Amino acid sequence: MQYPEAIDSLTEEIIITERNNSIQKKQYSQFFTPSGIASFMASLFAFNKDKESIKVLDPGAGDGILSAAVVDRLISSNLKLKNIELTAIEIDPSLHEQLTKTYESCNDKCSEAGKNFSYKIINEDFIKYGYSEVINSTEEFLFTDKKERELFDLIILNPPYKKIDSSSDARKMLNQIGLETTNLYTAFLYLSLCFLKDDGQIAAITPRSFCNGTYFKKFRDKFFGRLFFHRIHIYNHRNKAFKKDEVLQENIIFLASPVKPVNNNVLITTSDSPEDELFKTLTINHDFIIQPDDKDKIIHIVTDEYSLKIIDRISLLKQKLHDIGVSVSTGKIVDFRIKNNLAGNDNYNVAPLYYPFHFSNGNVDWPVNSTKKKEAVFINTRTENDLIASGYYVFCKRFSSKEEKKRITAAFYDYTKYNFKQIGVENHLNYFHINNKPLTKNLALGLTIYLNSTLVDQYFRLFNGHTQVNADDLRFLYYPTIEQLNSIGKYFTDELPQQEEIDLIIERELFNMAKDINPTLINTKISEALAILKQLGLPRDQQNERSALTLLAILELKPNQKWSESKSPMIGITSIMNFMEVQFGKKYAPNTRESIRRQTVHQFVQAGILIANPDKYRPTNSPNFVYQIEDNILNLIKEFKSKSWNDSLKKYLSNIKTLSAKYAQEREMEKIPLRISEKIEINISKGGQNILIEKIIKEFCPCFTPNGKLIYIGDTKKKWIHFDEGELKKIGVKIKDQHGKMPDVIVYFTKKKWLVLIEAVTSHGPIDPKRKIELEELFSKSKAGLVFITAFLDKKTWNSYKKDIAWETDIWIADNPTHLIHLNGKRFLGPYAKE
Repeated sequence: MQYPEAIDSLTEEIIITERNNSIQKKQYSQFFTPSGIASFMASLFAFNKDKESIKVLDPGAGDGILSAAVVDRLISSNLKLKNIELTAIEIDPSLHEQLTKTYESCNDKCSEAGKNFSYKIINEDFIKYGYSEVINSTEEFLFTDKKERELFDLIILNPPYKKIDSSSDARKMLNQIGLETTNLYTAFLYLSLCFLKDDGQIAAITPRSFCNGTYFKKFRDKFFGRLFFHRIHIYNHRNKAFKKDEVLQENIIFLASPVKPVNNNVLITTSDSPEDELFKTLTINHDFIIQPDDKDKIIHIVTDEYSLKIIDRISLLKQKLHDIGVSVSTGKIVDFRIKNNLAGNDNYNVAPLYYPFHFSNGNVDWPVNSTKKKEAVFINTRTENDLIASGYYVFCKRFSSKEEKKRITAAFYDYTKYNFKQIGVENHLNYFHINNKPLTKNLALGLTIYLNSTLVDQYFRLFNGHTQVNADDLRFLYYPTIEQLNSIGKYFTDELPQQEEIDLIIERELFNMAKDINPTLINTKISEALAILKQLGLPRDQQNERSALTLLAILELKPNQKWSESKSPMIGITSIMNFMEVQFGKKYAPNTRESIRRQTVHQFVQAGILIANPDKYRPTNSPNFVYQIEDNILNLIKEFKSKSWNDSLKKYLSNIKTLSAKYAQEREMEKIPLRISEKIEINISKGGQNILIEKIIKEFCPCFTPNGKLIYIGDTKKKWIHFDEGELKKIGVKIKDQHGKMPDVIVYFTKKKWLVLIEAVTSHGPIDPKRKIELEELFSKSKAGLVFITAFLDKKTWNSYKKDIAWETDIWIADNPTHLIHLNGKRFLGPYAKE
């Protein structure tokens, strides 16, 4: 790799590569691991300091980022280690050149550290390879002499995610060696287990869907029949782990081993994203995660004491669904399979067809006269077996969108509103029944209220790792008795009660003898605190759980208290964190103290919510540094949820600018003047990437594109602040509705006939492989050659992104403005002709 200075770690060095071939991703269901996640996964391994040789396996190695991270960790640890042997299995031959480069870099690093390093790359499907190795090394399968199977100390993997066709060779091979599974990722995990030493360790990042449900029960039996969790990490947001690939998936990172964890305890950590500095932590007994007497081996991933309280509360209900004589099924009608039998709702001899969009305030309303879907189905020999008898039912959505606050949404179906003997339930709904017959009215009403409670929703999230709500998931829930559900049903009149009322009903009817505080009050209070922060105008970065908990701590407000009971203690950061843990069950790692100060408390002070050291001066680094709620804010917050709240809030905001408004005003007041040509001067807002854009125009352009024409400049606030559309059309490019895809600066270097596309990077957005493909597509009609530049203010910022930047592009760093860094290729600063 040709960089001007030594690179600090292997994971930075080896992944500046084309990682975004969408065709290959689709073919192999492969999404490369971001470097930060790779390093974190490698950090989970615990090493025996006296071990002299370690064998590493990387199944589905991709470009080698994971195994390189392990090697990086091994050589940086204080071990007596002499030999590292690495085996990488990768089906995609186009990645083998990069894999070789990766492992040669590993070899160089190991040589510098005085370690012996060897590697082999196996170009084969891991399932076929694993099948062959297991068949030829296990006596029950042998037809020839037994072969010794190679075993490994450390296995690290980010397996592909794709369903396995039931008739495929892969499915047949897996069945033959004793695994019945429906997805590639669990197949990879199981086969990895077959190559693990008795004291070995597996680190993996996978979807969470294996944690529950019948589809993965046999996998859980096999995998956790031998392995124990040692570490678990969860990302709270499902679009963050693989955000560059726009993957929407709830992921789990875990470390597992055949050796029991120390004291049988497992450390569970959570963060919002790979970049998040704030880790919540919880140490819990392994028997709680996978209960020894649970035949289904459901994996309960609890992330804080609040989650434990939710489990303790709902476990007071002893019944599963079958215990109360109720069943749940998925709607039988798949509309696209019976297109010719779908009908308008005004046709003769039809049954109504119910979809999720028929849900309204806890009821099922039909028809809604949809313009996209037909809302009825003809009754005939093709459809009659898919219809059910009309009556009282509870419908439950099978899917929740990312915008919905709740996973479980249920609605009551009242057949007396309609004159139908049969009804159709579409496949996106589950429905509750008794032996394929309707429910009684009060039972259906009570079940609807119960399923819509915060308690059920919060519990469901603990064991369900995806947004689907399958019938199996609903069977695994705990339920009240029939008598209790009938009693709850009396509270449902015309519409479903409001959420707060639902939770009070559930608490009163089911847990009135419980001694501890209702844990759903914790979730409610946090949600209310978030609402206050939003209405006070705090920026989006402070509209999160961490900031809500901080507000509650500085008010010394407990979950079961009213807002009118808010107080104004003087409190420090450590005390704030202790309050979060003790009162709300949210424990943040001790080393995140400064992050809470920088990312929440500092903004609270700026917004006038908090006053620092109101009693006397203390230096910033003083352990006695304290904060106190400002009196006017305190008095306002005490009125939250009262009739006077809206008027008081309006009056308060009219007298004080919100922090968001302050930030906006500051941006308006400070502008940077830029001269585009002799006749044109523009003013861009000061701050953010615009400081760098100023340097690009005033320093990069005169040096590298002298007398070039500035075609486009994107302002931080106003994206299209300068756009010479006519000049761009002359080059052959017409931009239509591409607001979000434009680079930050476009320069036409007339002398060379180059169209120079520049991204200014201060916090995000370098020209990585994905971005390069986007720009190539956007400017594909250009008559001028395309040149790609990523610009940085300084080397420190570049160091954070150099691992992501695409080949055949250039890098300009403003604090060394007369130099360029070129990534590979035949030429320096110039376009590459399409092969």
